[in-house]
Amino acid sequence: MIVNSNQFPLNIKKLESFNCYVFYGPNQGKSDELINQYIKMLSNSSSIPVDQINCNIENIKNSNLIEDYMYSDDIFGKKKVLIISLSNPDKLLKTLNIEKIINSKGCKIIIKTEELKKSSFTRKLFEKDSNLCIVASYEDSVQDSRKIISENLAQEHLHIDNSLINYLAINFKHNRNLLYQELEKIKLFLFSKGKINEKEFVSIVSESINFELEKLVYAIVSGKIKILDKLFNQVSKNGIPNLSIISAVSKHFHKILLTKSYFNEFNSYEKAIKSTYPPIFFKNEREYLEQVKNWPLKRIDQIVKKLLLAEIKIKSNPSQSDVLTNYILFSF
Repeated sequence: MIVNSNQFPLNIKKLESFNCYVFYGPNQGKSDELINQYIKMLSNSSSIPVDQINCNIENIKNSNLIEDYMYSDDIFGKKKVLIISLSNPDKLLKTLNIEKIINSKGCKIIIKTEELKKSSFTRKLFEKDSNLCIVASYEDSVQDSRKIISENLAQEHLHIDNSLINYLAINFKHNRNLLYQELEKIKLFLFSKGKINEKEFVSIVSESINFELEKLVYAIVSGKIKILDKLFNQVSKNGIPNLSIISAVSKHFHKILLTKSYFNEFNSYEKAIKSTYPPIFFKNEREYLEQVKNWPLKRIDQIVKKLLLAEIKIKSNPSQSDVLTNYILFSF
């Protein structure tokens, strides 16, 4: 059964009856948070303590851990939860007696993985069976990401400008783990200095992988051919999916279109850039202005259509993702 990631916390008590769960998708931080909420619910739902074991595929290859753990009695009567991190759960699930797991009363199994194709054995099994639960963790909305940032800072009675909150929300909405890492660095700085300006903010977070994605987008749109390959490899190495890269480039071109429309209204590039949302970070304003001036509307329209077509093709044929992404991004 498919459960929406935003609905999972709201219905978490009702979902306790399931014995086997899959959390998948690129936003691993979101999956981790949902799993932690579930474990906390189990712990608070009764006086019986929870015995939690985390393992990966290597543990499973080297032992009959699942059967040993699931069907053995706990001498202390604890609730047992087995959390398994896998790059591809298909092989494991094909070897398990799913019906036996569904009817088990002594153990919960939670499988955490990354992106799964719609044709994968795991998705087909869990999406069709009403006794199994599957949750996809994709990127947060900007609004949700802003809320996470604001609440996290408020807990420590800390504050940063809205423009910085927006920048963090936009650039780290794809993975909460990365967002929390950046927030920890910012909080340490605020505890020490009391406040933070834009330049200090950049110095703290500039090494984060989303800035690599931003660098790649700007390089593509500015036509910096010599560094494209290096930046693309770095972004891919950091685990950003091809669809996210294409989407980021598409959004950037839409932003340029928005700025152009503001220029027609104000007849001022300065006012046009300041009116553009999401905001342009100050360190990129000069390069962005050149892009706005240099890209004609007709050409942007052609490229946006190509990017949309590439997204559709990749979603329908994931095996061609690398080929299609390289072709579209290096053909500007």
